[in-house]
Amino acid sequence: MLVSFNTVLDFICLAEPNQLKRKEIVEINKVKPFTHYQVCEFNRLRIKPESVVNTKDYIRFVVSKQINEFDWKEYELFMQATHEGVTVSMEIRGKSVVIHDSNGSEQGFETVFIFLEMVGSEMGWHKHLEDLLNIKVMYIGQTEITDGPYLRFDVHEKISKVANDIISNRPEKEVIVKLMSFQPPFARVMMLPEIASDDSRSDWMPGNGLLEDVPKEDWKTVIEGTLIKYFYPEFNVHYRDNFPSDKHTKYKYFYEKNIRSVCVELHEEYRAYITNSGKVGPKRIRLIEYALKKDDSGVMLVDNSNQMSDSFYEAISPNK
Repeated sequence: MLVSFNTVLDFICLAEPNQLKRKEIVEINKVKPFTHYQVCEFNRLRIKPESVVNTKDYIRFVVSKQINEFDWKEYELFMQATHEGVTVSMEIRGKSVVIHDSNGSEQGFETVFIFLEMVGSEMGWHKHLEDLLNIKVMYIGQTEITDGPYLRFDVHEKISKVANDIISNRPEKEVIVKLMSFQPPFARVMMLPEIASDDSRSDWMPGNGLLEDVPKEDWKTVIEGTLIKYFYPEFNVHYRDNFPSDKHTKYKYFYEKNIRSVCVELHEEYRAYITNSGKVGPKRIRLIEYALKKDDSGVMLVDNSNQMSDSFYEAISPNK
């Protein structure tokens, strides 16, 4: 019986580096505990207030994307103004976007990026926004709640270091922090004639201990290592070139329990943004899986280089 360790990204929260102390993030963390984060860069986006045209049927606006220190590219976009009897309008306040509705309420978005990502993911604007919402993963780390009301990464010097480097050296870029909450792990099992295994193994079944006894730090570290190995972020050092390894002690539980592989499910096919890094071209990442043993044949494992194609995604979600 070959046992693989799986975990699914359950929830993400996007925030600017200087907004990580927001009360809303701490409150969300109580329900969806954040265990990891990615520091990402993207091309600066702005909406010119004078480009916004509010009508009863649609809202027209122009998004400007900074290409380099001096040049910008413009994208004309339209969104429906009426839905289920409620009419909305758009207002631009600096770099923030505010949506008003006919019931008298309003919803604010810190940045144009966050507005487009949240609304675009909900409305299925995926193909229309790929050139705008292209994020590059620069650093991956772990996070946790401290004894106080704030998250540990409030004082994590790495976020400041990465953000300062981006701002100083790439004036057309801005920084977004992606906070990640994962579901509890589950086991996937199979029997393959090509690989010898203990066919009587049953510890993977619910209540038999394998999943219940996994140390939290081992679980967090093996997810972190999987993400770092795949994205190969510029500012990470550990795990870029030597994950996985039975010499690492921070996730030794998986070797002691003879786990064949680790699979992290990101399911970015549901997000409006696309992700890239120094090693990964722009795409929506669905699954990442690595065998823990170097001599594993790789049979029946995820092909990390062959993520869900656009054509397949469009076939199952034609409106996107």
